[in-house]
Amino acid sequence: MLIFLVGVRGAGKTSCIEHLRTRADLNILQPSTTRQPRTAPDTEYDFRSAFDVPMAWEIQVGHHLYGMRQSEVDQIRASDVGITVFEPGNMDRLLRFREASNHEVVIVGLDTISTAAEQLTRVGGDARRAQQQHEIDAQRVIIEEHADLLVTGALAENIAAIESTIRLLRNRGGIVDHQTMLDLLRAGTLLKPYQEDRTQRASYDLRLGDQLLFDGGVVSLTAQRPTFSIPPYSFIIAESLEKADLPKFLSGRFDLRVSHFMKGIILSNGPQVDPGFRGALFCMLYNASDRPVPIKQGEHFATIEFHTTALSTTGSRPTEYHYFQNLQRLSADILERPGSKLLSRIEAVKPGVSKVLSVWTATFAIFAAGLGVLVAWALTTLIDVQKLGADLKRQLEDSKEIVEKLQVERGNLQAEGQKSLTEIKRRAEEAEGILKLLQGEKDQRSGR
Repeated sequence: MLIFLVGVRGAGKTSCIEHLRTRADLNILQPSTTRQPRTAPDTEYDFRSAFDVPMAWEIQVGHHLYGMRQSEVDQIRASDVGITVFEPGNMDRLLRFREASNHEVVIVGLDTISTAAEQLTRVGGDARRAQQQHEIDAQRVIIEEHADLLVTGALAENIAAIESTIRLLRNRGGIVDHQTMLDLLRAGTLLKPYQEDRTQRASYDLRLGDQLLFDGGVVSLTAQRPTFSIPPYSFIIAESLEKADLPKFLSGRFDLRVSHFMKGIILSNGPQVDPGFRGALFCMLYNASDRPVPIKQGEHFATIEFHTTALSTTGSRPTEYHYFQNLQRLSADILERPGSKLLSRIEAVKPGVSKVLSVWTATFAIFAAGLGVLVAWALTTLIDVQKLGADLKRQLEDSKEIVEKLQVERGNLQAEGQKSLTEIKRRAEEAEGILKLLQGEKDQRSGR
């Protein structure tokens, strides 16, 4: 990875390099120049009369050449971090190098000087190094547009932010931690304005801003009117007090505060904040409850967390972003349709709804009366059927009892008949014996 410190003259590039030179884990690349040393000894540059070795890049500033030997770049391995400085007036040359390089190139912009008077003081009153105001303004625009990280703090704060950035990019993945957020915030990047006590372990508590959109218009929150109540079933578009100024290697993701969610507020839009985004943070809040929910200016209403990208995103970014000016260009019908007119429309249709309800109630009464008669008839019929069933059951039981008695009597008759038949048979046998005796006596008489 190659880190380029870019800033106008006197912005603090050399001072940052000298501090970072004390770190053994960083490689300070030595640029070359054809100008003479300003002081003796001056080890910041490789001073030579001509660029007679292979150069990774070279630029001309005034009457002198500046550049980087290819050997300096080649010594940086994929796991190493190399740091050097660059002249913002030749940004197009740096961008071409980044596009062709096998290294990840991170541009750190030092925006610490805004006027020619400040610059003259920072360069020790050396008029040869001072620039005209229009040159400073033009270079600041270039830096702001192309820097992956733009720092605006004091020297110590900017160094801390650069060191945290190096640590962050070396250990990509996950959510940005509390200390890294603090270092970036103090250097004038990430969020503006900020409060350190709102920085949590891995997130920042966003505050509700001074303006919001409701019912097609802007509502201003002031000290005299700090609170706005979101009507039931309505939405607002809220802006955070903090404005984003994200480095190109960080994205943001925010969500609604849990206490608002518990009151029925829903965050309706996507919470993604793109890498390098600079401008207002806003969200659509929908009140899904049947009661107004108040929100207050300056209160914690959402929480944002930051994530590293796989690589720094490339391309320029706009220097200004007037969100509410753009938002007001939206159709008023779009802004009003989902929520703010819902209750008034309910009031408008109430008479018609009441009439329909009256007709429906009368119809239902007639239907209910008819249903009552039908149910009564059905109940009566059911009782009669149940009574008839009970009578039939009783008669069936009586018939069963008679049949059982007849079966008993039949058995008795059969037994008596069998007994009589046996007696008759016995008497017939006795009569037959008597007849045989009489016949024998008759035969005896006849023989005489």
